[in-house]
Amino acid sequence: MQRLLYGVRGRSLVSVVSRFRFDEFGRALVFAGPLSVLCITAVSLVTPVEPARFSTVDLVGLLAVTLLLTPLQAAGEEFGFRGLVLRVASSWSRDPRTSLVLGVVVSAVLFAAIHVQGNPWLNIHYLTLGVGAALITCRTGGLETAVVLHALNNTVGFAFALVLHTDLLGGTGAPVLLLLAVPTVATTAALLLSRRHRPTAEGVRTTTA
Repeated sequence: MQRLLYGVRGRSLVSVVSRFRFDEFGRALVFAGPLSVLCITAVSLVTPVEPARFSTVDLVGLLAVTLLLTPLQAAGEEFGFRGLVLRVASSWSRDPRTSLVLGVVVSAVLFAAIHVQGNPWLNIHYLTLGVGAALITCRTGGLETAVVLHALNNTVGFAFALVLHTDLLGGTGAPVLLLLAVPTVATTAALLLSRRHRPTAEGVRTTTA
């Protein structure tokens, strides 16, 4: 779609260097991985849920699908929202600050909209993930860290639900669900405060302008 609309090769969606940077990926995984496991564990222990029954075959099959395909599904969403949508929205303005705001807001709102739930705390979590992933993408100039956060959120959450035999959408909404946003907030804050990266919103914007 990017090539059709803008004549730019798809690989440029990955990062400003048109390749997946495994060093960025590894650092994000080491930092956010333990936080994600800790926060999802806490939420799973204190949030009331409706028990679900799984046969052994169903449990093994669902767990295998979760571990193998969920990270790829999360990465695909990042290519769509923090890759294409972020860049398209950012290209609507030539002013760097306006470009950044447009890219972050449009991509985050659309991301939250397709994940909307009847639970307001989960909706806040999705919006936080959308905003954080967009800011991180602009800060680092690539999707690697956003992919890590999204994949951890989905994969670890689904795996816990299966192991604990719970309904993924069961339970009542509670503020404790905001713990799910902690890895995103912590990673975003760490990267925004870091001097090792320079903001790359202008580079992201001009890629598809």
